[in-house]
Amino acid sequence: MTSSFTISLDFELRWGIRDNPNEDAYADAILGGRRAIPQMLQAFEDHGVAATWATVGFLFAETREELLSQLPATRPDYANPHFSPYDDVLNRVGQGEADDPLHYGLSLIRQIEDTPGQEIGSHSFSHFYCLEEGATTEAFAADMAAAQSIAQSKGITTQSLVLPRNQQSEGHLIAARQAGITVFRGTPEVAFYQPRARADERRHWRALRLLDSAVPLTSTLATPAHDVTSDLVNTPASRFLRPLRSTSSLMAKAQRRRIKGEMTRAARQGKNYHLWWHPHNFGRATEANMENLRAILRHFVSLRDSHGMQAMTMLDLAQSVSTSKR
Repeated sequence: MTSSFTISLDFELRWGIRDNPNEDAYADAILGGRRAIPQMLQAFEDHGVAATWATVGFLFAETREELLSQLPATRPDYANPHFSPYDDVLNRVGQGEADDPLHYGLSLIRQIEDTPGQEIGSHSFSHFYCLEEGATTEAFAADMAAAQSIAQSKGITTQSLVLPRNQQSEGHLIAARQAGITVFRGTPEVAFYQPRARADERRHWRALRLLDSAVPLTSTLATPAHDVTSDLVNTPASRFLRPLRSTSSLMAKAQRRRIKGEMTRAARQGKNYHLWWHPHNFGRATEANMENLRAILRHFVSLRDSHGMQAMTMLDLAQSVSTSKR
C-alpha cells in the first residue's frame, strides 16, 4: 500500500477562541495567522504538498447582512451559553473583512482556492461543539446545512469535515453524511486523545498529549477506514503541530524529531500520516514556525523521493480508500 501525507488546518479566526477566557489577549495571534497563511500556501506549493483547510462557515460571508441571512433557525441551546457564538454575530461583528478581519475571511479562502493542491473543507458553520450539553443532532444538521449553503454560494462544495475540538458522536457523524460530507478527521485510538466535552477534559490528559508530542508515549499512526455507523471515511489525526517560540528550543527539536520519525515509519509501513494545526498557531513567532514547517515539508519530499509517499488532501485520501474497496 502506498503511504500518504495529509495536512489539515482548522481555519477559524476568532470564532475558534472566542469562548476562551483570555481570548482578547489573542487577537494579535489571529491577525498574525492571517499574515502567515500566504506563507503557508507558498510553502505548500513549493514542496508539492496538498492540504485541507477546514473552514468555519461564518468566514465565507462578505458582509454582516449576508452572515445574518444565512443563520439557521435551529441553533444549539448550550447549557453553557458562552459556547454559543450567536450573540457575537448579532452584536459584535463588523460590516465586513475590511473593518473586521477577526470575523471574516473570504479573501483568504480565495487565496487557498487559487493555490494548487489545496482543498477547502468544513469546520462546521458556527464552530459547533458536538459533545457539549444542548448540542442536539437537529441543531447540528441545521448548522451543517448552513455551512454548505454559504460555501456553495461562493462556488465551493465541502466534502471534508473537521469537528471543532474534535468533538464527535455517531449521531453527529450521520448528520454530517446526510449533509454531503464524505470524510472526517477522527482521533487516535488512545485514551488521552479521545474527544470529550469541555467539563470532562482533565489536566493530566493535556499533559500527556504535550509529553507525547516530544517523546513516544504511544504510536498514533493509523490507516483511514470507513466508519461503520456513518459510512464516512475516517482519517485519524496523527499529530498536532504545536506552535513554537524558537526552532532551537529543546521542545522544538524533540517535536520535530518525533514528527519526522513518525513520517518515516508511515512511509515504510504504507500508512497515512496526518498532521494538523490552526493558522493562528503561526501568528506569533511566525518565522520560527515557518522554518519548522519547511523542515517537515522537506522531509516529506525526501520520503516522496525514497518511498513514493504521496501528498493527499482529506478528500483525496477518502477517494483512494473508496476506490480500493470497489
